[in-house]
Amino acid sequence: MQKETGEKIQTGIMCGSFNPLHMGHIMIADYICAFENLDEVWMVVTPRCPSDKSADMAAAAIRLDILTRFCLPYQHIWPCDIELRLSPPYYTINTIIALKEQYPEREFILLLGEDNWINFHYWYRSEQIRKEVSILIYPRKDSKASDNLPENVRKVSAPLIGISSTFIRNAIKEDKDIRSFLPIGEYEYLIENKIYIK
Repeated sequence: MQKETGEKIQTGIMCGSFNPLHMGHIMIADYICAFENLDEVWMVVTPRCPSDKSADMAAAAIRLDILTRFCLPYQHIWPCDIELRLSPPYYTINTIIALKEQYPEREFILLLGEDNWINFHYWYRSEQIRKEVSILIYPRKDSKASDNLPENVRKVSAPLIGISSTFIRNAIKEDKDIRSFLPIGEYEYLIENKIYIK
C-alpha cells in the first residue's frame, strides 16, 4: 500500500498467540479498519505470550500458517511474523520498536482488548509503549476500562464479540462442528491436521 508523500500508512497491530485464529479476531480487525480509518491491521503472532499459560499451544509455525492462509480474503488484514524473528522474551515494547525501525513509512496503533488494558500497567515498560504508539481499546466481556484514559488511548464502540480461542480449542476436542466461528476452510484445516485433537 502506498499513500501520498509524507503521509504515513495507518497500521493497527493486534498481538497475540492466535491459538487459533477465529472470526472474533477478523471482525474486530475489520471493524477497526472500517470505523477508525486504519489502512491495515497486522496480526502479530507471538511464539508465546509472557502471560499465556495454555498447555494447548500449537507450534508458532502452524499458527502463522493459519493466519497466512485464512486472512487472505480480507484485503486489509495481514499476518505478521516479526516476533518469530525476535529473541525472547516477547514483550510488546520490543515488537513495537522493531516494527517502527523496519517500517518507518507506517504509523502503528496498538489494538488492545479491555481485559488487557485493565492490566496494562503491569506490562513490561508500559509507559514507554504509550509514548511509542497510540492505543485503541475494544470491548471485551466481563471487562470495563475506565473512561478516564490517557491522551493517546481511546475506547472504540466496536460490537462485543464473545468468541475465544479457548472456546474453539475445547469445542474441537469435544468433536463439535464449529466451522461458522472460523474463517472459511480453517475448521477443515484444523481437523485434517489434528490440531488441538489429542
